[in-house]
Amino acid sequence: MFVEVFGPEHHGRVRGYGAGVTPTKLWESEQKRLESEQKRIEADAELKEEVKHLKSMLEQQAIQMAEHKRHFEEQQASQMAKQRAHYDNMMMQMLSHITSQSAQSSNKIIVDLKNCSFSSSSYENRKGSVMVYLPKPPVFANPPSPSPNLPTKTNFPIIVP
Repeated sequence: MFVEVFGPEHHGRVRGYGAGVTPTKLWESEQKRLESEQKRIEADAELKEEVKHLKSMLEQQAIQMAEHKRHFEEQQASQMAKQRAHYDNMMMQMLSHITSQSAQSSNKIIVDLKNCSFSSSSYENRKGSVMVYLPKPPVFANPPSPSPNLPTKTNFPIIVP
């Protein structure tokens, strides 16, 4: 029935593809298409393998970064603890020196060390000084009247309640 409607086969033509399409062109293109499909499948497999490899490398790098970060934080904490101990020691020496000097003179300084805080910012360190912050402003007990013979710094007792 198909031959009756469309007529007999013609040499060098493929039915249903129109004029100009030969069996050789059609089969070669089919073969080329299969080859290109096979190459694409192989390339996809290689890319998937490379993606797996890159993911594993990223995971290893993330683990290493976390380990380096933890190690850095530990070093920083230990260094800060050493610096804090050093500054606390310096403050205690300075306070003991001040109290020993005040004991030798007539001035009295009473400081509650439990409520004091020590500060040593970079600006204060450059000047070579350390500040002691008292919890409350000092209360001056019986400040003497200013006299030209007395020094203006701490010539009367400082009492911190």
